[in-house]
Amino acid sequence: MTKRVKNDTHFAEILSGAKTTLILKIIGIIFGYLLIILVSRWYGVVTLGMFTLSVVVINIFVIVSSLGFDSSLVKYISGFNIKNNLAGAHEVYQKAIYMSFPLSILLSYILYIYSEDVATNFFHNDELIFFLEVASLAITPLTIIKLNSASIRGFKKITYFSFLDSVSISLFALMSLLVLSTVFEHNSSVIFSQIIAILITMIVSYVFLTKIMFKKKPCKGQLSYKEVLRLSLPMAITSSLALLMGWMDIIMLGAFRTEEEVGIYSVVAKIAGVGGVILGIVSTTLGPKIAEL
Repeated sequence: MTKRVKNDTHFAEILSGAKTTLILKIIGIIFGYLLIILVSRWYGVVTLGMFTLSVVVINIFVIVSSLGFDSSLVKYISGFNIKNNLAGAHEVYQKAIYMSFPLSILLSYILYIYSEDVATNFFHNDELIFFLEVASLAITPLTIIKLNSASIRGFKKITYFSFLDSVSISLFALMSLLVLSTVFEHNSSVIFSQIIAILITMIVSYVFLTKIMFKKKPCKGQLSYKEVLRLSLPMAITSSLALLMGWMDIIMLGAFRTEEEVGIYSVVAKIAGVGGVILGIVSTTLGPKIAEL
């Protein structure tokens, strides 16, 4: 039985990916906790609450702008990868970018324009306006990160994907906050550090993807925009419902309670969410394998 398991290349690949994902998940959790500790200690729980609400709001907009490509690209690119068709993978990625990029810019503009209405009428906090205005700038780069990460995952580059998904933003946000806090004492350093981290992560994701996929120019005609959307949109609905269920507690708490309570709750929720790490590891490593079927 042991010999059979050792000779199973699929099992060995999953096990290797799971080890890497586990290590990077743990590192990402540590950086995430350090960021929360610094924000709450240096700027207070209220600032942590506003920061949490801003991140949740922009992530909801990113769900819409991604159009489900963060899920469908894994399936498409896994299929092209197993056939060693880099040009086909590049084509479907390019189509996803062409559709998601302009939508993300539009949604970023909408959030910026209506940030005052969202902050005052829904969350009942005027101080949140500035946080939402700055956070709106992150919608486009976050969308690109989602698509790049999905493409990298489709190529089964689990180390690159796990770094982008679990470590990168927390790491660079922590580093940015340490630098900005020495220059600015205002709590705006918190949201600016997040924006800087997202921009750096976007650049890193392009560097990773260049090594993998951009070696060949995209071919034309393998998949139409209609075919790509036919798979992506149902995935967008299912993934958005799952993510909204996970964020609904923060949204409702922000609407009916104070930002201080949101900040405290976000810390407790993050600690309680450690148990879901194993499920995330299994999903990360098994996803591309299942998509090949």
